[in-house]
Amino acid sequence: MIRKYVKTMDKISISVGKFFSFLIIPIVILQAGETLLRYVFNSPTVWSWEVAMLLYGAHFITGAAWVMTYDGHVRTDMVFSKFSPKKQQILELILFPLIFFPFAAVMVWKCTDNALYSLSIRETTYTQWAAPLYPLKVIIAFSFLLLLLQGIAKWLRVFVQFTKGEEI
Repeated sequence: MIRKYVKTMDKISISVGKFFSFLIIPIVILQAGETLLRYVFNSPTVWSWEVAMLLYGAHFITGAAWVMTYDGHVRTDMVFSKFSPKKQQILELILFPLIFFPFAAVMVWKCTDNALYSLSIRETTYTQWAAPLYPLKVIIAFSFLLLLLQGIAKWLRVFVQFTKGEEI
């Protein structure tokens, strides 16, 4: 059951991360188009930069769980890397429940509250164009939930490896 959960979360995190990674294409097109309009035709838009910013927010935040699947998040390896694999596992088994899970749970809770409120008032940005902001806030809440679930999968992976010596 643990193996199935870990593999399922890995697949979901990778799929969501890869899907949102393609947002970089419209972002580049928007920025190039805006540059062309602004400097060649002297006709800038009021919406291009803002759309690119909102898309980049979604692009960035949805990659967090994907990166965790490959253990790619930045950490202070100056100390951690000097420990044996067993000591590294012990540290992760202790520190995830002490630091990561509370952080991720609070972020899910607060971001979900924020997203629901934003959705209820149809929140917009504070610019001339007033782009809808609530879709990004919903994506942020979803991304932290995905990160928490992937963190559970990572912790379970380390737990199984530590207790049974098996890799998932």
